[in-house]
Amino acid sequence: MRSHTSPLAASLLVGLLLSGAAQAEQETESEATPAWQMLSVSQLNDRILKATKEVNAKEYAIACSELLLLPQEVHELQPQLTYNTWFLLGQCHAGLGLYPEARSYFRKVVEADPTAARPRLDLALVEQYLGNFSAANEQFDYLRDDEELPEEIQDKVDAIYGQRPDRLRYFIEGYFGTLTDSNINYGPESDVIRIYDKDFVFNRESRPISGNGTNLGARLSLEKLLDRDTRLSGRLSLDTVTYTDNEDFDSSILDLNFACRQKLWSGEYMIQPRYASVKLGESTLFTVMGLDGGYAWLQGDNLRLTGLLGYKNYTYSTDDRRNTGEIKPQFLANYRYSGKLIFNGRLGYALGSASEESYSYTDLELGAGLDYAFSSTLMLSLNYEMSSTSYSAELEGFDTVRQDDRTKLSAELSYNLKQLGEFFKRFNIDAGMREYTNSSNVALFENSRTQTYITLRATL
Repeated sequence: MRSHTSPLAASLLVGLLLSGAAQAEQETESEATPAWQMLSVSQLNDRILKATKEVNAKEYAIACSELLLLPQEVHELQPQLTYNTWFLLGQCHAGLGLYPEARSYFRKVVEADPTAARPRLDLALVEQYLGNFSAANEQFDYLRDDEELPEEIQDKVDAIYGQRPDRLRYFIEGYFGTLTDSNINYGPESDVIRIYDKDFVFNRESRPISGNGTNLGARLSLEKLLDRDTRLSGRLSLDTVTYTDNEDFDSSILDLNFACRQKLWSGEYMIQPRYASVKLGESTLFTVMGLDGGYAWLQGDNLRLTGLLGYKNYTYSTDDRRNTGEIKPQFLANYRYSGKLIFNGRLGYALGSASEESYSYTDLELGAGLDYAFSSTLMLSLNYEMSSTSYSAELEGFDTVRQDDRTKLSAELSYNLKQLGEFFKRFNIDAGMREYTNSSNVALFENSRTQTYITLRATL
């Protein structure tokens, strides 16, 4: 059986063997003679210059193997030669992906010569790659406070520091659009319902009301990388809908959530607390307090599987009988079929326990969708969701246990305006529709609703 060794590994192995042999020869020749005295300054300069060219040519293994043959003790007459050797050893080890070894060499240079700017910058970048952000920032702070650095170097340090991975990232998004709605009040499709064995005819105000309106909203997203494996994120969003002639059905949703994500094995786990408030007209309809936990498995480069378990508490402002605590496990799948096409799916089961038993429920949810990029500027999103909800007890006045089947179909085209210029790449035009249906064995809750919209969205 033949074994195969890469050229880089072979070169480095040969270098290490030669280095060991050279060190053995030096020890046998004279233990009292410093290693740097065995080579002239001219010879050291020539070898360091050769190694520098090899590092610049990205021949890192060859450079490392040759540099390891050079003396590692500080040269009494020309200490800078030793510092250059350490620095190049740090660079070639970093080029080979041996970052802990590279860090040790850069540290030796910085400790020996604190004024050396380039080794300190390389040390900061290696610490950054290893996820030691506080150690990296110490080096950046030293360089940024050094008033003797040339301006061009100071500018480079500032630019790299400004792009450090652990900086607080934030995104601000605002949008404005118009919409049409076929049923802003979720009015029932039937004009007659039976309550307490009597037929009641709905008046016009209780039947579906259509309307036109405007949609205005904003989102603030924050993200902070704590180390290489841990990150924090948060989002605050406000979405409002205002109807032209039906202000009683104006609505707003305030949503605030935070998340902590930690890498574990081949994926990451997540904990996310959440608060939301839903307002209808001038009063708050209900608020939500929740906590979600989950784990996402990364299966290769294309498949992501996520398991979630969440708890939410719904508090209604006008009818405390509907106050509900909900436990909901979910399973999500996301598959990248190609660079242009992504499929996603969802399976969930919810168990809700309300103050009054007739509002308690179990709910089974299924969902599927796709995102398709026609080009770098045009994206299509399609999603379909369905759920089956069974309530726990008879609903007063109807003498039956309520059973609902809901569906939601949504489609959206999003067009980025970057072809108009660099400034406009932050703007998108979104156009789409959402269709809701609710089939129920209680006529009061059987309805359908269709929304169409067009929105201009800007991201900062």
